Order: sequence, then C-alpha cells, then structure tokens
Amino acid sequence: NTKGFTLLDTTRLPLQEHPLPAPTLPMAKGSGKGQGGKALGIIALICTLAEFGFSVAITIIVRDDLARDPLCLLEGFSITNMSVCNYAYALAALSIWIAFCVALLKLFTSCCCKVPHVVEIIFGVFMICWWFAGAVVLSYYGAEANSQNFPEEKARNMVIGFSWAVFVLFCIGTVVEMKVVAED
Repeated sequence: NTKGFTLLDTTRLPLQEHPLPAPTLPMAKGSGKGQGGKALGIIALICTLAEFGFSVAITIIVRDDLARDPLCLLEGFSITNMSVCNYAYALAALSIWIAFCVALLKLFTSCCCKVPHVVEIIFGVFMICWWFAGAVVLSYYGAEANSQNFPEEKARNMVIGFSWAVFVLFCIGTVVEMKVVAED
C-alpha cells in the first residue's frame, strides 16, 4: 500500500491469469514490414508542410532581399524589370494557396476514402509542372544575374534552390499519394 493506493504485483501471476490483456498494436496496411497507410500519410504531411514552408521562405526572401522597386535582383537581363520577381511571388503564392485548399479538403472529406487523395494527385501533377517551369525560369534568370555580379547572390541562389526543392517535394508527395490510392 503506497499513499492510499494498492499496487497489484502482476509479476507473480501466470500469463493466462493476468488481469489486463496485453496491448496490441493495429497492423498498418501494406506489406507487413512496418510500412503502410499511416507512414505514407506522415510522409505526405511532411512534404506538404515543407512545400508550404519553402514557398513562404521564397516570398520573404524575394520581398526582403531581391525586389527593390523598381529593381529586381533576380533578373539578370534587365534589372529594372520586376517580372521575374513577380513571377517568383506568383509561384509561391499559388503553392501556398494549393496547400491551404488541400488541407481544407482533407479536413472536411476525411470520410470519403480516396477522394482527397485523388484530388491531391491532380493538384500535385499540376504543381510538379508549375514548379518545374518556375525553377527553370528562376535558374535561367538567376544564373544571368549571378554572372553580372549583381548584389544579393546568396539570396538569389536560395530562391533558386528552394524552388527546386519544392519541385522535388511535390514529386515525392504526389508519388506517395498515388501509392496510398493504389493500396486502398
């Protein structure tokens, strides 16, 4: 008896007479090797959060370091042309908006089996194309700005690297969602 509570010594009881059943873990769907729907869901969530984070970072870096109205230090051919900085904003803004919409979709349709996953695959394929084109454009103009020795090379290279990272994250996330749909 410890502080008003009685402790039950279960070490002396035979296994079949144990007062509580042994806890069991639910088996995840999949190959039985510890992989399955829950693990894939976590990977997809990590990808979505990283896509969102990198998109916000791109917006902040462009705003704080590269877009100095009327100058865009991301543009290597015409420093007074803001179109490449505006394009970087558009890339990131659409990505943030898509992440928000997909999160809402998953929140409100979690009972609808494959529907949110299929919609996320459709958005994912679109965003793969969107970010591939964007990363190529930012790399092209950023490389020219670097060759002209424009200031803020580090910030420019971060935006280029982050854009490629978001492209890769959308590729991974879309493949994961395809695997989830295939397993259901």
